[in-house]
Amino acid sequence: MDVDVSDERQWSLLLQLHTGGGGKLGKFLKDNGFPHDTTIKPMGKYYTHIRNKNVRIMALPSETRLDFIREQMGLLVKPTPSVSRIQLIDIMAGLCQDGKRKLISVLADMPSEDRSEFIRLMCSI
Repeated sequence: MDVDVSDERQWSLLLQLHTGGGGKLGKFLKDNGFPHDTTIKPMGKYYTHIRNKNVRIMALPSETRLDFIREQMGLLVKPTPSVSRIQLIDIMAGLCQDGKRKLISVLADMPSEDRSEFIRLMCSI
């Protein structure tokens, strides 16, 4: 059974369920190809996970449920590092421990506008 049981999928299913006005969780999950019973081995544990999330949602006032789900989904999104951060990591990888400390102290003293330019300059060396 190759089913997406990630937290993102669980929250998106719950958003879909509650956007549609709710309903029976087990039937909704079955209709959407998600584990819908704890007895389905080994995938039943994911039904328990999503059921527990739904219990938390149902404890909230109905007018805040969708916002709560969207907030939880937002917590799962990991920002990708900026180009300057990736470049800084590359620069620091080539430095000795003392060089890393000096670079960090220099960057800490710089205004944020100058940091990006400094990092670009270091990459070109």
